[in-house]
Amino acid sequence: MVDGWRMQSNNEDVVEEIRRLVFPVGVAACLAAVGLPNVLTKYAIYPGFRLVFGTLYPAYASYKAVRTKDVKEYVSSYLYLLYTYK
Repeated sequence: MVDGWRMQSNNEDVVEEIRRLVFPVGVAACLAAVGLPNVLTKYAIYPGFRLVFGTLYPAYASYKAVRTKDVKEYVSSYLYLLYTYK
């Protein structure tokens, strides 16, 4: 019972430490969104979307098509890559 109490106390300390470290980042992000929306969009949001939806998702879809050996998905991902990266 005592060990469980110590473990819970440690977990609460870890959560508090994470909150202490993450809170300033959240405040800075909110201030940047209000004060510098164009800069935030141009240098943070757009590149993130381009990375996820333009590179990572098609790569994952291609991997999944090859892994499952589904010809229809394979052809669709191949055509996407062919037309996107000529």
